[in-house]
Amino acid sequence: MRRSQLQRQHHRLRLRCEIVIVALTVFPSTKGHCVLERGTFFCASCLTNFLTAFKTAEYAEQKKGKGRALCPMKDSETPFSDGAIVAFVPQDVFDDYLQIRIKVAEQGIQEQMEKENRDKIEELKEKLAAATGSAEQNELDKHRLRIIDDIFTLKCPRCKLAFLDYENCSAISCAGCKCGFCSYCLEDCGADAHQHFYKNKSKCPVEGGPLFIDLPTWQTYQNKRKGRLLCEYLATVPEGLRAKVAELCAPDAKDLGIKMPE
Repeated sequence: MRRSQLQRQHHRLRLRCEIVIVALTVFPSTKGHCVLERGTFFCASCLTNFLTAFKTAEYAEQKKGKGRALCPMKDSETPFSDGAIVAFVPQDVFDDYLQIRIKVAEQGIQEQMEKENRDKIEELKEKLAAATGSAEQNELDKHRLRIIDDIFTLKCPRCKLAFLDYENCSAISCAGCKCGFCSYCLEDCGADAHQHFYKNKSKCPVEGGPLFIDLPTWQTYQNKRKGRLLCEYLATVPEGLRAKVAELCAPDAKDLGIKMPE
């Protein structure tokens, strides 16, 4: 199995910084070295390289310490302190390191929202299966379920598996069926969706969203699209139920930051 860049950097740190620790034991001096925790020393260049590798690590690796780097010298759940790091690495490296924390926090909020959405879907399905409400209430719940499941939840256009992880690239690959699709218009692009963007100056030809974009801006595009689809769906609901359906799903839309049609 091929090792990731961060794993390779872990290995280099162990080799190089064990030498530093031995040297510091023989010649006690911490000049030019960062003392990150009791008994552990890192040379400044090793620490800089490690944080640079951490920037491009998998999200699962960054998430372990909530966006903070964990000690690579031993199994540790305690992240490095910012105060210990900032004095030993270049400012731009430290700034990038702080941005990882923001990205992980934003992704965590997104995951929580998606989990709450899934819970609502399961609750509605159970309620409809039990058929305990009135005929009108059951009809309202069916509409709400369609809105949450088909409009508010982003899914693979081929296998309908919901996707949650967005990592700044809008050419998505489904974890289930490996379908390549656009995260804006959800077009099935075969095995790879990058050409969908490249043929239109790196933008989705339908929604106009760029190929590479940060999570908050991408979410703005998504909410705008979902709001439009919601408006189109409500127009198909019988007039006698339309206002009630809109009122029923308004809290769901608000939780996701989707503007309700006026």
